[in-house]
Amino acid sequence: MKKIYLILLIVFAFLSGSQAQVTVSGSTGADGTYASLTQAAGAFAAINAAGSQAGNNILITITADVATEDGANQLNNGGWTTLTINPSGTRTLSGNVNTSMIRLSGAANVTIDGLNSGGNSLAISNTNIGASAATITFANGASSNTIQNCNILGSATNLGVIFFTTGTVTGNNNNLITQCNISASAGGNPTNAILSVGTSAVMPNSNNTITVCNISDYFSAGSASTGININSNNSDWTITNNALYQTATRTYTTANTHNGILINSGAGYTINNNVIGFAAPNGTGTTNMIGYASGVFPGSGTFPTSYTQVV
Repeated sequence: MKKIYLILLIVFAFLSGSQAQVTVSGSTGADGTYASLTQAAGAFAAINAAGSQAGNNILITITADVATEDGANQLNNGGWTTLTINPSGTRTLSGNVNTSMIRLSGAANVTIDGLNSGGNSLAISNTNIGASAATITFANGASSNTIQNCNILGSATNLGVIFFTTGTVTGNNNNLITQCNISASAGGNPTNAILSVGTSAVMPNSNNTITVCNISDYFSAGSASTGININSNNSDWTITNNALYQTATRTYTTANTHNGILINSGAGYTINNNVIGFAAPNGTGTTNMIGYASGVFPGSGTFPTSYTQVV
């Protein structure tokens, strides 16, 4: 009997540990352990349901890999002072969903920090190639958020690995993406590494910053592709000190355009010290494009009249 009881305890501990992959602390009403960030019973759903988080400094710790993120729940604005997502050890959040896997909807003061120094790192990956797929999306006025020190991977053929979509009352403003590796997931090459499409009904997506990032392996064999695509209804972005490159030869089935940085709207941009081309972030190797027809490559793209410097 004692032996059976011991076995049951071990099995229970194993099953409980396997479900405790995400830990929330510092919240009002949502502290605990969860199997994921975005699933129906995940950390985002619990925080959203708990109501006001005013004055709280919330910490979400990724304690084990999560391979089943489904994007079912976005993170809304709970009024916290800060909300930080960190890994404990080397962790991966991944899924295969034709939607945004992690969506910040009106959320503010969120930091996703991979902590690549000190033995920690965080990869966030969506392998889906569908028309609505993205890995991280800023939506509905998501502002003053930071993503840093992360590996962000995707295979989006229509949107982007990171996607800034439309706002509501305001655009998605004052967000920072820094010291990240943004590249292809196992599903294939994304058409856009970063894409921003605002809305004319409200303020544009503005004052966002992309700096000190490695952006690679964005490519489509049959359509235009872009590393940083700042499309309609945007203004005043800062894009500096990034490396945009291809780690393998790219072959087109239909001749098309390939852009490093493309700006299609607005003014007031600061764009400088970006390295576009080569096969590595240190400027070594060669970007090889077979069947490439037109566009602006390896130059920086098309810019409005108001910007400071293009390199």
